Amino acid sequence: MKKKHLAITLSKLIPHPHLNVNLEQYATEGDVASNWIFAIAEKFEFVDSNILDLGSGNGILGIAAYYAGASRITLVETDTNAHEVAQSNVDNLEFNNRFTLLNSKISDIEIDWKGIDLVISNPPWGYQMEKADREFIEIGMRNNVAEIHILHSSKATHLEKIGKEYGYDTEVILQGSFRLPAIYSHHTKSSEFTEFSAWRFFK
Repeated sequence: MKKKHLAITLSKLIPHPHLNVNLEQYATEGDVASNWIFAIAEKFEFVDSNILDLGSGNGILGIAAYYAGASRITLVETDTNAHEVAQSNVDNLEFNNRFTLLNSKISDIEIDWKGIDLVISNPPWGYQMEKADREFIEIGMRNNVAEIHILHSSKATHLEKIGKEYGYDTEVILQGSFRLPAIYSHHTKSSEFTEFSAWRFFK
């Protein structure tokens, strides 16, 4: 599937319900997800891989990995409403038996870490709760996953330091603008844009 076609396909998914401001629930849009997956695919072979999507929302990143050829995808989402939306999106896929969906906090998941080839996450960036992103970044490192991909604010300066603490090399493989629609009461504009960087952590 071409990048443009993947973006269109992902944009047709049932959207993220966006109900909990404390969880910083901002959806990854179809074009961002498509561009990111294609950037990862230049470094990583998705075919027959086992992918873990942390804070999966409506499932868009895991579903993008599915279209890239992943054979096993685990979606982890603590918010029940978002988890149910992800389940509906996965149910519409032809080979939905490739998916495992966990309605769970990251700290509570029980999986075979030795079987995970890549962790991907667009975590909360820590604007509402300081260090809210750390568990999303560090859990894969603590379990020695070979490839970890994190989408974060381009203003963030702590990711490379975290990687070094766990013995990972780092590189930014994609940069762009992330749209923040006015979905919460504290927003004053119809939409805003913020710059993001897609980080790759690898051994």
